[in-house]
Amino acid sequence: MIKRFFHFLFSILISTSLFSQTNRSFHVKGFTNPYYEGKMVVLSLYNEKNNVVSEDSTRIANGKFSFEGKEYKNGVSYIGIADHYYNKVIALIPETGIIEIDVDSVDHHLEGTPINNKLQMYRDSTHAYYDDYFKYDRIPQKSSIDSLIQLNNYISYNSFIGNMIIDNIDNPLGEYILSGHATSCPDSIFEKIITNIGDRKTNKSITKIIKTRENYKSRELLVGTQYKDFSAFDTNGIPVTLGDFVGRSDFLYLDFWASWCGPCIDDIPVLNKIYDKYKTKGLEIIGISLDKEKKNWINAIKKHQINNWLHCAGLDDAWISEIRNKYKFDGIPYGILIDKHGVILSVNIDSEDLDELLDKIINSSNGKYLGY
Repeated sequence: MIKRFFHFLFSILISTSLFSQTNRSFHVKGFTNPYYEGKMVVLSLYNEKNNVVSEDSTRIANGKFSFEGKEYKNGVSYIGIADHYYNKVIALIPETGIIEIDVDSVDHHLEGTPINNKLQMYRDSTHAYYDDYFKYDRIPQKSSIDSLIQLNNYISYNSFIGNMIIDNIDNPLGEYILSGHATSCPDSIFEKIITNIGDRKTNKSITKIIKTRENYKSRELLVGTQYKDFSAFDTNGIPVTLGDFVGRSDFLYLDFWASWCGPCIDDIPVLNKIYDKYKTKGLEIIGISLDKEKKNWINAIKKHQINNWLHCAGLDDAWISEIRNKYKFDGIPYGILIDKHGVILSVNIDSEDLDELLDKIINSSNGKYLGY
């Protein structure tokens, strides 16, 4: 009887233990001020490739909202409140436990589980460093001591970022911070991060981040060099070569885009206005599409009335990889400005940057390139 009792008790303990290991779930409890009353809230879970794997939605009622689900730590997830195109976006990690979020019209505060507590600490520290750093920029006549303090603040902040990444590289927070600072992190800090990551740098998402930094560094070196030639097809299927158009105008803007790229499409009306503004002053544009389907590419050109300049594309993975490698970019929209001698004046610019750059060059007293 005693044996059977202990066997029964042991079975309960084992099953309870297994249940506790498999029944890992998160519970988000949100609290807002009256400004957000009745608005839609969406929780989107993302994977390491920043693709949405699931979404859930609710409405704020009596200043509250909530979400529940299975623990998900394959990437940082986001809560968006539908207020002018979801301009209130909250990053979080849906780990097991209760996650409380206090939201007001200016900011939010996150707490409750170990990684989310660290995420909030990272946000608080970043705000504090930024406030401390930029307050010296507001000083009319900054002293050498002020400059030294500001420099020390910059060094301390980057050291803090490096340590946060290293300490959290095994969870989504580390990769989240690394992706946000991949291009701005000083070389010494970045090398320390990579050394501490060790074998984990073979992780696909971390590999992508490292590649992004390498491209960023490489494309900085493109400025002042000759353009990289390539061939493609125009909308009629006729082969075209970039070199045939370099030198025909004072400025040639390469606009890398695609029919599926929302920000690219949003930029088209602005780019049209800039073309009208500067076409008599020597500007030409070539639209270079990363589409793989010709039908989608042609339809987008017609739908959005992008018929003021030449369009070309290669329409396959190998060609797209070649273009990305030559001009060192990861995402689009991506713009490059070339002068009449084929020299690259600026990289990674959009229509707003192009407008400012051309205005400065063309309206300068001597008309020469001013060091962008």
